[in-house]
Amino acid sequence: MRHLGPDPIAVVGLAGRFPGADNVDEFWANLLAGRESISRLDASALIRDGVPAAELDSGEYVPARGLCDGIDCFDEALFGMTAREAELTDPQHRVALECAWATLESAGHAPANFAGAIGVFAGAGHNYYRDHNLTAHPDVLEAMGPLAVQVASEKDHLATRIAYRLGLRGPAVTIQTACSTSLSAVHLAIQSLRARDCDLALAGGVSIQLPQHSGYLYTPDDILSPDGHCRALSEDARGTVPGNGVGLVALRRFNDALQDRDRVFAVIRGSAMNNDGPAKAGYTAPSRRGQSEVIDRAYRLADVSPRTVGYVEAHGTGTQVGDAIEIEALIDAYRSYTADSAFCGIGSVKTNIGHLDAASGVVGLIKTVLALHNETIPATLHGDRPARPLADGSSPFFLQNRTKPWPRTARQPRRAAVSSFGVGGTNVHVVLEETPATVRPRVADHPDVVLLSAHDEASLDRLTEATAALAKAQVGETALADIAYTSRSGRSELGYRRAAVCRTTEELPAALMASTARKATSGDVAFLFPGQGSQRPAMGAGLYQRFPSFRRSIDECTDAVRDLIDVDLGAVLRGRQDDAGRQALRPTEIAQPALLAVEYATARLLMDFGVTPAVLLGHSIGEYAASCIAGAMTVQDAMVLVTARGRLMATTEPGAMLLLFTNEDDALRLLPDSVELAAVNAPEMVVAAGRQAEIRDLEARARSRGVDTRVLPVDRAFHSALMDPIADEFLMEAEKIDYEPLRLPVISNVSGGLLPVGSVLSGEYWLAQLRSTVAFADGLFTARKLGTMSFIEAGPGHALTTLVRQTLREDQLLALPALPTPDRPESHVSSALSALAGLWTAGTTVDWSPLEVGPRWRTELPPYPFVRRRHWLAPLDRATDPAQPVAQLASQQCLTSPEAPLTAAPGASDTARLEELVAAIWRDLLGVETIDVDESFFTLGGQSLLAVRMLARVRSTLRAEVELADFLSTPTVRGIARTVVAQA
Repeated sequence: MRHLGPDPIAVVGLAGRFPGADNVDEFWANLLAGRESISRLDASALIRDGVPAAELDSGEYVPARGLCDGIDCFDEALFGMTAREAELTDPQHRVALECAWATLESAGHAPANFAGAIGVFAGAGHNYYRDHNLTAHPDVLEAMGPLAVQVASEKDHLATRIAYRLGLRGPAVTIQTACSTSLSAVHLAIQSLRARDCDLALAGGVSIQLPQHSGYLYTPDDILSPDGHCRALSEDARGTVPGNGVGLVALRRFNDALQDRDRVFAVIRGSAMNNDGPAKAGYTAPSRRGQSEVIDRAYRLADVSPRTVGYVEAHGTGTQVGDAIEIEALIDAYRSYTADSAFCGIGSVKTNIGHLDAASGVVGLIKTVLALHNETIPATLHGDRPARPLADGSSPFFLQNRTKPWPRTARQPRRAAVSSFGVGGTNVHVVLEETPATVRPRVADHPDVVLLSAHDEASLDRLTEATAALAKAQVGETALADIAYTSRSGRSELGYRRAAVCRTTEELPAALMASTARKATSGDVAFLFPGQGSQRPAMGAGLYQRFPSFRRSIDECTDAVRDLIDVDLGAVLRGRQDDAGRQALRPTEIAQPALLAVEYATARLLMDFGVTPAVLLGHSIGEYAASCIAGAMTVQDAMVLVTARGRLMATTEPGAMLLLFTNEDDALRLLPDSVELAAVNAPEMVVAAGRQAEIRDLEARARSRGVDTRVLPVDRAFHSALMDPIADEFLMEAEKIDYEPLRLPVISNVSGGLLPVGSVLSGEYWLAQLRSTVAFADGLFTARKLGTMSFIEAGPGHALTTLVRQTLREDQLLALPALPTPDRPESHVSSALSALAGLWTAGTTVDWSPLEVGPRWRTELPPYPFVRRRHWLAPLDRATDPAQPVAQLASQQCLTSPEAPLTAAPGASDTARLEELVAAIWRDLLGVETIDVDESFFTLGGQSLLAVRMLARVRSTLRAEVELADFLSTPTVRGIARTVVAQA
């Protein structure tokens, strides 16, 4: 790979909202179309919005602005904010929060999954919302308190609010350098990355001027355009046009991005920042020297010559003086390197969208990054008459007034640069280079799992449809492995979930649309281990091939009994799925150790995926696997014991076992004295064991009484008196083991009750287990009483998951087989991944790293579909809302209780009224319509600062002293009411 200079920085994510574009894709489409996205505002709407008719008729009013749609709306629930908090918060902070979320998604890095520190460097424009909107509601300001209003309003809290709401732990720095704010943020983010203060940085800015649907009064020789068009870098330049928007980029050290297989849009070779100082016409004036010096320094730090740069995105405001000085400064810097002319295009995005103030620099950067990434330079508008130095061939520059292809060449990497200059003299210049070409090896198709989650079910449905559509469009272009990898590592895990398992991108749309949406509620999982009769040829063979940990576990088990069994157990487990394979597994002395090996390996694989069982329950031979996983004995000891158990059982008198579909009491009335109850599997399903002739007689008797039956595929009467002849020898084998205390709880087959952590098993226990009725149904009830909501069958088949549904009969329970079943002819890997995916949708934490093998790259996925609700305190002196020209003024309720304060100390009979008064205060402060008297203040979105304000109002309204400690012990409406009554 070519040299990229000292410590290059990768641009790995982009997001923004711009005039005429709700996202980066729409923004780029507008640029390619040569579309001017500055809105011309209707005079009648302006009058409705409060613009005086005299101003409109003056001839100097310009009804133009770059509008950012939806600034009055915000997905407060996603970010854990109350409606009232959202209503107070500067809209600039709100759109920046959503943009930060989108930028991290574009980068393919979810904060919870990112191994390093994520920093935030951002700035905002002036808070017009506070000036125009909040001050019109003194009741709101008084009720919320000055500190809450300050936190919601001040620029200082922009970066730290993003860090807090998104869970970021790197530096969070709010930066203000006027028009160059957002590119200054980029420069400082680069420095932070190089200093190792963070490992990923968000950088950019936001500016929303209010009232948004308003133009401006033109003043000759001022910075604003007389006709609402920005003609930057043109002989016709007369001024700029204001615009609203937000933009952020995600940056990483290039080598880290390459190692993590990030999607790199462009590489930043270097950047520089300085200030003009006093050597200029005035504080607001630009400085040719200051700009030239920062440009020169950026190239020196980038270790490239300006002669190799093919495009410069200028600050380009469209003012005569500003543009002229900027062009002169660029020429000065370039001429110290080269005498060549007209080799570098120059342009300005402000001709498309206006001047976005604090966000303008990062928007220019985003445009330039996209030009490198998409190999096209968009045209600068209104450029028919370029400024003279750009038209006469005397300078290194020409005005890029036509869209042109900018393809890669083998001769030299394409390079570009971006300038941003702020009022007050802070100048920034950034030098970029195309991403080095990389070869992405094709990954073989394997079953994989794609995860989707959202804050609510409707958003999840929208996200599912969008992902299915994207996958359909990317068939043949994007590997399923990349989509799956990005969905797991690059998206936050939210409360409503779906997961799809498939082999190819082509299969993904159908798999997604067929997937089940679940609300993640409980992470507690029970591992279930089936007994003899569930064995199948080649059970787990696919897992053996795919997962090294499963292979190690199987080999560990088979090695332990290599000298104890006449056949190669490993070969049997990997054998063919035919009659010969089934016959090889039929003997008890083979079936039991084979089952233990597969169940142990399956459970260990699930645990390698981060799933730790809350409780373990096996059925007969399955209890040995449960005990191994719980740490009662080593798997080697268990394999030796189970092999001995199977060998001894094979010496007993042949017998049979009969499944009876009836309850335990009715079954006992059917059984002759010589037949025993071997297992109670479910309330209406029991197993009888005895001699073969006796079982045939029982079958006939049961059917004559209308009881359905099924003969089990075994040739011995397990858990019956026919096992008594081997009891002494089995006990001797079982007592050879040094048992350890349980490290996980196990549910006993003998009692159906819990063997808690710390319990120590014994040979006597296993002897009792050999003879006793398997109390499996009781075991399931015990697991449910422990709060278990999810059950996974860690072994072949689905017998036990079926018993879960038949026994517990609760729709919200999840019961999943980890290995294929006869009616699910899918691969072993697909089955295991489907089980893990099901657990994840139910709320279990899953570590997907065992899937991250081979080359996987972060790729494009649909952005999160925000559910934006209106949160807007409108100026009361306007007929309509300035955020939207035709929106009606939202009625604003004063923050006072609906009932008068109590006039005397409350008594016990006042509890209901007390609760209503407290609930009214909560509704006002939290901005919610209904309050459950037993719901926590903090789960409703309250925080400590708001709690202080709430308690102050409670004390005033209820005439009672409710201390903070009392409230924190029971932070509910009912808790406060009871505290007040107790004081009375």
